[in-house]
Amino acid sequence: MKDVAKEKKSGKKKIRFSNTGTRQFLLWAFVFVVLMLLAFQNPLEAVFYPAKYIDETVGLAGVLLCCVFHSIVREKLKKRELFLLLLFLAIYVSAGVISSIINHYQSFRWAAIDFYTNLKFFMALAEGIILGTILHYDELKKPMIAGSRLITIALFICFILNRIFNLWASKEIRHGINTVRLFYYHPTYLAAVMVFLLAVFALFYEKNNIIFMLMDLILLFFTTRAKSFAAVLIYVYLWFVIVIIQSGIKWWHIVAVAITSVAIAWDRIILFLPGFSRSDAGEYSARSTELTTSLQLLKDYFPFGTGFGTFATDVAGNHYSPVYIRYGFCDSAQMSLVEGRLFYFFDDVFYPIIIGQTGIIGMVAFAFIIIVLVFLSMNMKKIDFRYYFSSVFIIGYLLVSSTAEPTFNNALSIPISLLFGMIIGWTDQRGADSEKKQG
Repeated sequence: MKDVAKEKKSGKKKIRFSNTGTRQFLLWAFVFVVLMLLAFQNPLEAVFYPAKYIDETVGLAGVLLCCVFHSIVREKLKKRELFLLLLFLAIYVSAGVISSIINHYQSFRWAAIDFYTNLKFFMALAEGIILGTILHYDELKKPMIAGSRLITIALFICFILNRIFNLWASKEIRHGINTVRLFYYHPTYLAAVMVFLLAVFALFYEKNNIIFMLMDLILLFFTTRAKSFAAVLIYVYLWFVIVIIQSGIKWWHIVAVAITSVAIAWDRIILFLPGFSRSDAGEYSARSTELTTSLQLLKDYFPFGTGFGTFATDVAGNHYSPVYIRYGFCDSAQMSLVEGRLFYFFDDVFYPIIIGQTGIIGMVAFAFIIIVLVFLSMNMKKIDFRYYFSSVFIIGYLLVSSTAEPTFNNALSIPISLLFGMIIGWTDQRGADSEKKQG
């Protein structure tokens, strides 16, 4: 049997297999298992509690891979964008660590857990970069398409059965549409899976995938979240501009899509703004309160913030942060210490986390992190239109969803972070079976 093991090139370590058959079997098994775990983590949690830690495991695997393939890490950091990304991430994390030490509002244990939660998106990104470097685009194409098609078909069949037999009843109606969540805890989880699958089909775009893309777009639409509508709009726009007319994204396009997305979601966005009090905003008052308070914390705890695990995070809610007591959150029905506590309200925002916990330094550093990520995605135009399509959609969705949920530090973003990292890892390869875009 022909040996396909490759020697190390340019300091990169390669995974060795004795024969082609073994390699293909292990690769397909690996891809299918990972896709299934990422797509069905939320439903699995209901029947198997340890499934709750799948996203944490992905992050830890990223750290392990960085240690094992340290030569790849050193090589990648020679790229200006990735070096700047690590630099700004280090500044952001340092601000949180310093403020945690200075204020000591949470014990070391809870602060450390929140520290990890804030980093796991970037750990998954690093893992994706390494996997994209040691595994080729071409050899992952077939198993990733096959796995994504299987998941899409399964979920779409469930969607049809649910419309007929109402198997997973949902009492929520938005815009006159009965919200679909299937067997997921919340429609947002199903929406995130659809976004991941759409990003996969964009990355491995071919006409045979269009029917599956349409299925995912339909499912995404019927989750009825404002961010889902915006994601459908962004995906269709990118599909038309990048694939159909084979053009690039213009700034006026971005402005037009942004304005349209805001208009679609305005009735939800406005409820997050500081002008809405607890009584004015009903169930969304907690988000408005957190945003308003984070701006006050920016001033009161200049320049480092209150520290990890102290504000607007799951840890801050579960282990009631002293900051909440100090700023009167215990008087709110939705965020009180005892009565009426709903954890859902404590960690359903993102930017107040950055502003409140890491102050002006962390806020500016994270703003630059986002700029670098946007630049990395836009720069894919020079490499491959499929990379461009998928990466811009991923970043677009992250920016949209981060206005209404803790996108960069929850389980929902881990699959697309891993995928985006793989695209970055593949930018040095020239063997992808795609037509390169000119200019």
